[in-house]
Amino acid sequence: MADADALRTYEEHAAKGDARGAYNLSVCLARGVGTAPDRTRALRYLRAAADGGLPEAMAQLAYLYWTGRGGIERRDEAEAAKWWRAAAAAGDADAAAQLRRRGLDASAPPPPSSTEAAPD
Repeated sequence: MADADALRTYEEHAAKGDARGAYNLSVCLARGVGTAPDRTRALRYLRAAADGGLPEAMAQLAYLYWTGRGGIERRDEAEAAKWWRAAAAAGDADAAAQLRRRGLDASAPPPPSSTEAAPD
């Protein structure tokens, strides 16, 4: 499949709410595969994939928050830890290792996402 065809397929899947499609689209956009690189859109689709429960998207988003790269405006260690915890809870062993490596508590549950209502 040509790069442009793959990009179109991922866009279609992402538009239907498919987390894997959103993640693959984010990678294409970040790397400029089949299109010019677009960090803003790449980050938007990466967040959609992470919100959709894809552990590798959660872990990648955590890394971007930790480093302040990939369109993240500033480093945010708390947000990084939140996403690594979510990825670890979803079975991503590397995310759990990242938490341990950084001295963060891998066993702490992730806080509610920004789209969930806070309890009263």
